Amino acid sequence: EKRHRPAPERKRRRSRRIRGRADDRQISGTHRRPCGKHLRMGNFQGNVKRICSFYVSDFHLEMILIPYLNKKLKNNEEIKIVTEKNLKETVKILISKMNLDQKTKEEILELGWDNINSDISNNTNIIIIGSKKYIEEKNCLIENSNIENINVVNCYEFDEVKDEMNEIVEEHDNTLNTLGN
Repeated sequence: EKRHRPAPERKRRRSRRIRGRADDRQISGTHRRPCGKHLRMGNFQGNVKRICSFYVSDFHLEMILIPYLNKKLKNNEEIKIVTEKNLKETVKILISKMNLDQKTKEEILELGWDNINSDISNNTNIIIIGSKKYIEEKNCLIENSNIENINVVNCYEFDEVKDEMNEIVEEHDNTLNTLGN
């Protein structure tokens, strides 16, 4: 006579806690932004995706951004650069030494590496470069507008925010690296 064996009990998978996150942040998924609004991680109002990047020099920042910009340009996506400082000269130097086709080089140079203010519209990739205060001000303008389907890349200078990097990373959906991801 065959005996029926009960199926082995499945082990429950335990969810891993992500280092550095407070329990209430994991549950609610909200963060206090400088303009006083609570925002849900991942899908902010109007489908805004936030990406952060950290750099130690202007050239380092541009080396991080070029692959990302190249990918977006190949997909014919709109890109706006909003920067607190003029980066035109360093971008020219870097682009001249890169192995990119001439059309791509020209498109990257024409992005406006000296724009302090820029009109932001729907379906845009916005790159914000500057001090933490400048980045927060520009993000508040975006949050308070009715802009939809945008990617915001906040570029922080490492020396200014090195003690706050964990918090900054938690407020963003992704971190930009030199592969353009």
